[in-house]
Amino acid sequence: MAVSKPLLCTNCSLGQRWCGGVERSRLLWIGWRNSVRRPGSPFAVPNLAVSSSPLKRFKYQPATSAIFGTLKRPLVSLEFYSSAKSRWFTIANLLADTGADLSILPRAVGELLLGDIRHGQPLTIRGIVPRAVLHSYLHRLQCRFNGRTFWLITAIAESEDVTAIVGRVGGLDRLIATFVKGREVRLGL
Repeated sequence: MAVSKPLLCTNCSLGQRWCGGVERSRLLWIGWRNSVRRPGSPFAVPNLAVSSSPLKRFKYQPATSAIFGTLKRPLVSLEFYSSAKSRWFTIANLLADTGADLSILPRAVGELLLGDIRHGQPLTIRGIVPRAVLHSYLHRLQCRFNGRTFWLITAIAESEDVTAIVGRVGGLDRLIATFVKGREVRLGL
């Protein structure tokens, strides 16, 4: 018996032909196609922990480095709610860093979102350099990505001289994150 693929994509709000959710990797389609060929499950669609919303693509952005000259970085955007302004702001150029446990924002962004950043828990962050420290304040910020909100534990630095980072805990760990061969990051919920 020949099995045909669905006419409409069950994972895509756009109602297009089967696409795996527009921005998804080909993994879903390949998994579906392979499950059709497996004996005993001709109509089974595999449970592949993918989101119901399409993945958003962020192209790597060029940056300069004292060591490497020019390189490309995985920069993404998230929306943050400002309790000081009572509205949402899109914060662009956040470094998607799977090696960072904590998300970090520079002082100016923290003041835009919170007003006085010193109301948070004081925190001293040390990285790979033992004597270098970053004084910051820990806050719980409301974020939005693809229309869904979540809370992100974030350190707001006392300095402007820090890279805005979205780290793993509460951030990248809660999202589907795919880094595609140094070209782009795909994020979804």
